[in-house]
Amino acid sequence: MTKRTLAAWTLRLLLAILLFFGSEVLLWTHFLQYTWLDWLLRIVGYSVLSIFVLDLAVRFRIRDIYDAMVVFAMYGVLASLLITPTISYEGFPRSFLTRVMGGHTLLGFEVWGLFLVLIAGKNRRYRLLLLGASAWVGFYWGIWMRWIPEFGTLFEAVSLQTMFTSVAAFLAVVMIIYVIMTQFNSDLESRDLQLQNPQWWLLFIVMLAFFLYQFYIVDISIVPVVITALVLLVCWSIIWYRRENQDDTLLDSYLPIKRLSFLWIILAIAVFVVATLFSYHLPLVGTREINQLWLMELGFAAVGALWLPIVASVLAMRGLDHQMRTNQLQ
Repeated sequence: MTKRTLAAWTLRLLLAILLFFGSEVLLWTHFLQYTWLDWLLRIVGYSVLSIFVLDLAVRFRIRDIYDAMVVFAMYGVLASLLITPTISYEGFPRSFLTRVMGGHTLLGFEVWGLFLVLIAGKNRRYRLLLLGASAWVGFYWGIWMRWIPEFGTLFEAVSLQTMFTSVAAFLAVVMIIYVIMTQFNSDLESRDLQLQNPQWWLLFIVMLAFFLYQFYIVDISIVPVVITALVLLVCWSIIWYRRENQDDTLLDSYLPIKRLSFLWIILAIAVFVVATLFSYHLPLVGTREINQLWLMELGFAAVGALWLPIVASVLAMRGLDHQMRTNQLQ
């Protein structure tokens, strides 16, 4: 195995762990009740989705934030269908907006931003965005973990000690992989993350096996599956239509990897912890019906309802503008 191949697979592993962290620690927090099979499904599942996302980013030449939003809409529905259908589709169709297109998609997208910051290195703008995002995610997580057990049924109450122990465990793994990855990335290019055709078909077979397991063993309903398939078809059509053969991809400006200073990582962790503690101990603001948790859930619903329409509108306007400019030039 060459250094470039090793670097590519380590990069995929880093994104997989971050996706695992985003969904299983920041969103559902059911991992304390997992069996060994649950852990196996999630380790393999998020690894598969990491490989899938990075392949799409290169294969379809993802260039900006709106292209990435389409990819992570696909990630959100696939993670819900293949890994957490019982939780994600409970209360369907409302849960499709709040949990699938809202929670999974938004946190996947935020984790993608963290991933890019980690490989961007000495970009001052990204380092400041890292601190801002850490404050927001910590504030959200403190509210979510404090009030969901009291007002909802997603998970039982989890102590602050357990919360931060889980974060520390995941961060330790991330840092180990991050240090290893930065030792082998000097020649890494975005094309190294695109799968060869046999590898892509193997990935498809694994994802199909996950779907058949969830459909026949877990016994999920056919209606959410059909809706998920339609969303995937729409997203695939958008990135297929947007595909360019010559333009640089988003990842081209990030590779080879530039290591982020550990000082900024420590600052981001500190901001996250402080924001979590502040919002966790914040008393209930409002009534039992309308409060900070209600606003958080409303935000997830808004994200789920507006995510793809906003992307489609922006891309349509860009396409119209490009067409008009082309005609004027002719």
